[in-house]
Amino acid sequence: MTRERPGGDRPAETSSFDVATRRQVLAGLAIAGGGAGGLSVTGVSSAESVPDGASEERASGRALDTEVGWPMFGNNPRNTARTLESGPESGVSIGWEADLSVTTPPAIAGDTLYVGTEDGLATIDVVRRELGWSVDTPSPVSTCPAVGTNNVIFGTEGGTVYALSASGGEQDWTYDVDGAVTAAPAYVADEEEVYTGTENGMVYKLAARSGFLTWETELGSGVSGPLAVAIDKESTYVPLDSGTVEGIDFRSGEANRFTFSPSDSPMTAPSIDRQFAYVADDDGSLHEFDSRNGNRKWTRELNGTVTGGLTYQFAKVYPATDQGDVYAYDTDLNLEDTAVERWHVELDEGITSAPVLSQGREVLYLGGEDGGVYALQREDGEQLWSAQLSIGAPELALYNGTLWAVGDGVVALDPGSDTSLGQSTPTPTPTETPTPTETPTPTPTETPTPTPTETPTPTPAETFTPTETPRPTDAPTETPTPTATPAPTATDEETDPTTTADGPLPAWATLAGIGTLAAMGLRRTTEDRTTEDE
Repeated sequence: MTRERPGGDRPAETSSFDVATRRQVLAGLAIAGGGAGGLSVTGVSSAESVPDGASEERASGRALDTEVGWPMFGNNPRNTARTLESGPESGVSIGWEADLSVTTPPAIAGDTLYVGTEDGLATIDVVRRELGWSVDTPSPVSTCPAVGTNNVIFGTEGGTVYALSASGGEQDWTYDVDGAVTAAPAYVADEEEVYTGTENGMVYKLAARSGFLTWETELGSGVSGPLAVAIDKESTYVPLDSGTVEGIDFRSGEANRFTFSPSDSPMTAPSIDRQFAYVADDDGSLHEFDSRNGNRKWTRELNGTVTGGLTYQFAKVYPATDQGDVYAYDTDLNLEDTAVERWHVELDEGITSAPVLSQGREVLYLGGEDGGVYALQREDGEQLWSAQLSIGAPELALYNGTLWAVGDGVVALDPGSDTSLGQSTPTPTPTETPTPTETPTPTPTETPTPTPTETPTPTPAETFTPTETPRPTDAPTETPTPTATPAPTATDEETDPTTTADGPLPAWATLAGIGTLAAMGLRRTTEDRTTEDE
């Protein structure tokens, strides 16, 4: 059922300042400067005709790619997940990190990274590399943000779509929907419209500037992930929990374009390539269908489930599964109803992030369930480098030569020389101690002290990486012990737990927290041993 409201008969909530005046000024700047924050978002007008044929289809596909930044899920409304941005290629290094726990994939535009959290929306200045403004919401943010001309739009678990000023976070408008928002807003620049959907099977088209409703459509199943929009195909592609991709007329909202139903399990975000579309289901199948009418072209069974989405380039699609299998399938238009596997690699952990493909450098970036980030050569699947991060399962985005990874923390991965990079948590907890390579004696965890957690550690709050942890010689030479434990000797004489009969203990013994061991016989004289043996 579709309810169409061309004029938007439901007013949007706005902040107290004059939104219209601000928007008129910024819109003029965007027209003069080619877009907000240097963004270049191009597209095929709905009035333009797109000729048939492989070369024309590929050209139209490139025209709809966002060339700079990563302003929404999949980088554009077609969910191509590819960009002309470059990132770390032959090696990697840690450029910056922050202790910020996030709940959504990132969006980057105008030198600002936007990400959802349990508390609301947070930002990072990717040039200065510092935390920016944040806005609290009544419920957690549930979708990747989408950056429009001058605002950022996102949905929440509480069933509200928000639009905030992209520069300062002031509220532009809100719109309440039916159920938790499960489809990341797809922003279409040509229309200045956003499309989104909910767990209750509702799909909405809203005016990006005002929040007015253009149409809403009720489907028979919940929306299972980000939808895609291809205005040259006049369609919105909605993945559903029922194992269906529903084709909706992008102008009217009528669900009359097609229905593609290859499965009974939820579908991932579809990617629209030329005249075909790719989608995967939770049963572990990859499908290609005609984006104009929903006719199936082929299906391939994968080892595992695609959870993050798909990417493609030059008639090749690249699925990655939660079992760690990454594939490249050739889907050339001249190959009827078939797909040829070009390469297949197995990684050390399952892949859960949405993929990121650098067109300029031909590198595929993937995030794993255990914190790994991988860079593969697009042509043959060769692993260029990997980085093990302690931020949970990271989501990725490319911007200005840096690969940004977000999860239970934020890490900026810059080009470097390491091809196998290990990384601990961005902010060490007070119980962390120097690693064995930095201390010539066993670590405190190997010493049976009564309460090792009370041993002071070297100022972890002042550093983000383990390489900046002070050496053991920086710690105080006198370490208080938790209790005055008596030595297991027959004498009642008290002894200093940090000294022996031969004088003070070495500094390494004090640092290791083993002062009480001195009273138990460390460095005892031959005479003491004899007495104890008797």
